Amino acid sequence: MAKTDTPVVNPPVVAPVVPERLHFKTFLLGNPNYFGTLPDFGGKAVFPKKFDTAFEEVTCLGLNPQQDKLEAIISIKQHSGYSTDACGTGSKEYIRFYVQHGAAWHDLGHAVVDVYDLAASPLPLSYAASVDFQEARKFCSSENILNVRAILSWNLDPTPNTPDFLPPWGNVVNARVQVAPLTFSLVSISTLVSEGILKLDPAVLSEIDVTKTLPVKVGPPPPPTFTALKALYANADVPSHRFGFTEAQQLLANPVLPAFQKVSVPNAAVPPASEFLVPGAELAGILATLSTQSGNTSFEQLLCAGYNPETRELEAVVQIKRNAGYSGGLCTPGSTEYVSFFAFFGGVWQTLGTGTVKVHDLAAIAPSTPVNYAVYRLSNLTSMPCQKLAGIPLRAILSWQQQPTGPNFVPIWGNVINTHVQPIIDDRASDELSRLMRIGGVTIDRISDITHLAYQRPGSLPVIAGDCPGGDESLGGGDNPFGGELLVDGDFFPRPEVYNQTTGLLIPGGKPIIYQVWSTRTDVASAPSQMTNSFNIALHPLFAPDPPVMVPQQSLPAPGPVSGGLPLDTYYRYMETDSQAVEPRTLAVFEAGGLEEGNYLIELRPFVWNGATYVPLPSKFKTVHVFNGFKHTEIIGGVSTIVESPQVSLNLTSVVDCADVTVGATLTGLYHVTDKFFGRFSIALVPITIGGIPAPENAVILDPPGITAYNGSNTTGVTGTFKLHTAGMTPCGYTIQLVAHDRAIVNSHCYDHWNKIGVGFCLRALPRPSGSRG
Repeated sequence: MAKTDTPVVNPPVVAPVVPERLHFKTFLLGNPNYFGTLPDFGGKAVFPKKFDTAFEEVTCLGLNPQQDKLEAIISIKQHSGYSTDACGTGSKEYIRFYVQHGAAWHDLGHAVVDVYDLAASPLPLSYAASVDFQEARKFCSSENILNVRAILSWNLDPTPNTPDFLPPWGNVVNARVQVAPLTFSLVSISTLVSEGILKLDPAVLSEIDVTKTLPVKVGPPPPPTFTALKALYANADVPSHRFGFTEAQQLLANPVLPAFQKVSVPNAAVPPASEFLVPGAELAGILATLSTQSGNTSFEQLLCAGYNPETRELEAVVQIKRNAGYSGGLCTPGSTEYVSFFAFFGGVWQTLGTGTVKVHDLAAIAPSTPVNYAVYRLSNLTSMPCQKLAGIPLRAILSWQQQPTGPNFVPIWGNVINTHVQPIIDDRASDELSRLMRIGGVTIDRISDITHLAYQRPGSLPVIAGDCPGGDESLGGGDNPFGGELLVDGDFFPRPEVYNQTTGLLIPGGKPIIYQVWSTRTDVASAPSQMTNSFNIALHPLFAPDPPVMVPQQSLPAPGPVSGGLPLDTYYRYMETDSQAVEPRTLAVFEAGGLEEGNYLIELRPFVWNGATYVPLPSKFKTVHVFNGFKHTEIIGGVSTIVESPQVSLNLTSVVDCADVTVGATLTGLYHVTDKFFGRFSIALVPITIGGIPAPENAVILDPPGITAYNGSNTTGVTGTFKLHTAGMTPCGYTIQLVAHDRAIVNSHCYDHWNKIGVGFCLRALPRPSGSRG
């Protein structure tokens, strides 16, 4: 294939955009069961539809065990049917992930991808989506194979904890994955003892903290030699040109003479046996077979690949088909699957980088039960304005034990996939050289220039872009203040290529963009304060396979004179380029946790090299309202204490706290929540077990019905009454608990300040009728 060839993809079958697709949300809001997929919400099915994949389809699912990411690829098949073009809001593809434990499926959360009508784009378009995957690990002596599921649903988030959810448009994919094994350096003493790996005198156990980890230094074992693999696979269907592949390639790549010296023994008729593959008939047979082989997918196969232009994640799924042939089991180094990505833009194939995943021999694999792995790679790809947005060709090349060298590389073990992906939407002004993107995890245009609070427009994305399920709904609504540690994200253009594309470090004499970030309180007279604290970022150099290069971002002297600068001034160095992605895109960390409530102006001051000195660019500004909790006094342990959380009270009115009541009684009470930025609250019984069995519990009812979350008017809190009917409950001690949250966005996540309080009572059985016999 020539360097400028673009992939050929069969044209999709065009599906009509029916009214039910055009007015999807309208029909659902009028009748949740309009499509017959949500019968629990009531209503008669009008237009029965489920698992329609004419517009979108999740095509594959896999796990990257080294990075704990569960990944799925979504294929977009039509030019229209996604609500708006790329200059509008488009529509959403929701992917909810599950993992199976025993007979039960456990919800892992969801990912969201924005899609658009792209009339001029080649199809299909492949998007990537992922969630964090934190599962209990086992030692390498145990194969930890789990079943996982991805549910794709267009414009309708699958109901949480509903593994059998029926999407009108979308589908379900199941896969088997291998969880990464435990390493000794991460294991507690108690785990080592329980697994029988470490034996301790019982008298010693009482004297030590068994939750601690031992300072065990265990280096990776050396890779097995050709002779060791030959013995390992003596009774397996693994040919010599598979287990001898790595050493054969090394012999071909190195000078010939050293290889001869391994077998050259003076005055000996027969050379001594070697642990390694050496020149001779066996090597000749392996090389002869490899010379005629390409694209062998009998051991592994690349199923799909895609890109997420919002998270900048390239992903691909590799299926492992056999139980042997991967250089050893989980207690060995195993072998490496390389997936290199290339995109066609600017008239040529551009290198995007390589992702890797470690694979091993697994007894649990059979032809009907393969295991899916995923690779992950961060890439800036390219960008287009929304008016011209169209897919570009993407090529992914899978190669076992040998990294692809370019877009025309032909793997001996592996295969090639061609598809199309959406570039990043370039929403910068044409002359914009720097920008603030997010503060505290919130996109800049969702922070009000009047109130300086985060807010959500009707029908827009959640306040925290791509952060947590439910977005600002989980914060109780819009108008959210900021607290704790606030990440300040941004970027610069153009980005000089001044970093080594393998190590990620500044090349000698390189002049990167440098910048400072300042904060100033504006509602009272205050002096500016420069942010100079250190924080970690991950570099993804173009020619370095993952894992990324972790470096501390530090405020340092400028690498050259600064126009108007002072000798003691320090600056951060911007480390992202078109070929080196950085995650996160944090420019500074605003430590707002100890600050008084108020408005704080964030100022980004960039400087660029003009050939002789650093000169300033125009500053960028944004103001945020900092709120670290509602200050009030509470009695804690008999001591009057100032706390910074919602003020709560909960009292029973029908009986005194801790009173005895009989089954069937109705309890009533008062609740009260006060906060300057009230968010939401809940009242419920604290779950208990009796004899190891969860006790039946009735709901605590607000009477009259109250509003449990911020609705725009109940800004400072709520007050009301509640009741609890105890009929049918098991006699025991119970606690009614109120939990309240404010609306703050804390530490750049969907966290908040919260508080709780409880009242107890003792529920007793009804007295026996007089004269009854026990």
